[in-house]
Amino acid sequence: MEVVRVEGLGKTYPGGTKALEDVSFSIEKGEIFCLLGRNGAGKTTLLRILATQLRPTRGRASVLGHDVLANPKAIRPHIAVVPQEARPQMLLSPFDHVFYMCLMRGLSRAEAHTRTKKAMEDLGL
Repeated sequence: MEVVRVEGLGKTYPGGTKALEDVSFSIEKGEIFCLLGRNGAGKTTLLRILATQLRPTRGRASVLGHDVLANPKAIRPHIAVVPQEARPQMLLSPFDHVFYMCLMRGLSRAEAHTRTKKAMEDLGL
């Protein structure tokens, strides 16, 4: 099963900066995939497109068989992206971070609390 498919993907930002140009690849279920490149090569842009946070200028991309433009809501519950520059809210505890993420994903407060408590226990936190 193909979990990611990218065909002729391109992204040009306003002002003309090309971040991606004609990128194509696929990733099969169970395959280990590593994305390498120098600073400014377009790695973050590609990940943001696959995470449905950024629209490509051209080409197509799908995650779990869902097109990133046509059906982003079908993709979002199944993925998570933690960027290098992520800045957690320093006043929140680890419990609160997980709890609020569960709420943002649509869980009830009771289910979010149960899942968060289990995650904290599983991780020894």
